[in-house]
Amino acid sequence: MDQQWTNRPVVDEHHARVGKVTDVFFGEVGDQPEWAAVKTGLLAYSERTVKGAPKPPRDHILTPAVADEAMSYYNLN
Repeated sequence: MDQQWTNRPVVDEHHARVGKVTDVFFGEVGDQPEWAAVKTGLLAYSERTVKGAPKPPRDHILTPAVADEAMSYYNLN
């Protein structure tokens, strides 16, 4: 896990705090983080969104299929 990201705050599109980074996931090629696992706060709308997100693999490597699923879930494609 990339320690520079651990415990950093995560905010939603309205800059309201959602939680904090607990883990970082990297692409199949390169060493740039692509996604982060987030520990959510209490009863925020965005918490439901985060908790319902697709789960990344335990090896911390995102395949194109998993990345596409996450992009679709968050309407980023």
